Amino acid sequence: MERGGGRHERGQGSLEYSGIVLLAAILVGAVVYATGWGHPIRESVESSICEIVSGGSGNCGFPDTALTPEERATSGDYVALGDSYSSGAGADDYLEGTNDDDATKEAINDFNGWLWPGDPHNNICRRSANAYSASVYNSFDFEGDYHFGACSGGVVRDYYEDNTSDNEDEGPQRDHITDDTSLITMGMGGNDFGFGSVMKSCVLGGSCATEEHTEEVDADIDAEIDTLAQLYRDLESDAPPGARILIVGYPQMFPDPEDITNGSDSFIGEDEQAWLNERGVHANWAIQEAIRRSGTNVEFVDVSDALSGHEVGTEDPWINDLDFGIDGGEWTNPTSRNSFHPNADGHAAISLIVQQHVRSGP
Repeated sequence: MERGGGRHERGQGSLEYSGIVLLAAILVGAVVYATGWGHPIRESVESSICEIVSGGSGNCGFPDTALTPEERATSGDYVALGDSYSSGAGADDYLEGTNDDDATKEAINDFNGWLWPGDPHNNICRRSANAYSASVYNSFDFEGDYHFGACSGGVVRDYYEDNTSDNEDEGPQRDHITDDTSLITMGMGGNDFGFGSVMKSCVLGGSCATEEHTEEVDADIDAEIDTLAQLYRDLESDAPPGARILIVGYPQMFPDPEDITNGSDSFIGEDEQAWLNERGVHANWAIQEAIRRSGTNVEFVDVSDALSGHEVGTEDPWINDLDFGIDGGEWTNPTSRNSFHPNADGHAAISLIVQQHVRSGP
């Protein structure tokens, strides 16, 4: 699960690349029309076009159409990117060095360095061995390796820059992508939409399901659509030709009102649950709209029903309710980061949907 190599520089945006391919296609058409494919000049033209498209690398940049969607996805390395819903926060069994919140120790060291000697480590990306991406990787015979770059608290900026939440040893998530990458999954956007604050308002602020709050939250979501669209363009530009890019949405957290028979065993009231479900629908719509605007070939994976029958407040939940406890040494915060995140069973359910999409294609 080592980090991927440094990001390769391609020097061509997706629009520029498309223009070159179009120019090459016109050139081929002209030659074919004038000479026919049997003419010896064909090989020379093909070679010239490959040089143009690949920048001299010899990789013509056209995916092998003889491969099935699964074969394309598994022909190289798998790179898993995103936020806490992709890192596996809430699913336990965290990888070493990714659940160390020593901020309290660090503060005490600054005051009196002898009490906790050594160098406290701060990294709460919370990458779980139970995350859906780990299950996806283990369910196929990938020809390459698994590179896990998703991080709790992840925002779009973390794709381009060193981790903006001050997690140590976390460079830009795009650095995990190399010329050997054949599959990328990413779940990103929830933190950019401000869902952490939205959940807090529903827990602490009484009723959050007001018309004014709805307009505010939906506007915040809509404001991120173009940013996500550019992210998807950059993802496609950074990935090698033929790699598949799957954008994983967010699951519905609470049961539908008509499915609540004996009341919901949750800290969140039923009216707020229905309101939060609606905001989740809007968030998933915004992600799909961003894909449409991006003009890319990235694929959306709809996992909204992954937890159906096992939402927050049900008898056998696959997602954590508001949880209390100390995580990774953060003694000053009694609220667990597991709260409102899928547990190991939830990630297993999400993994099954992603696996099916890997097999079937867009």
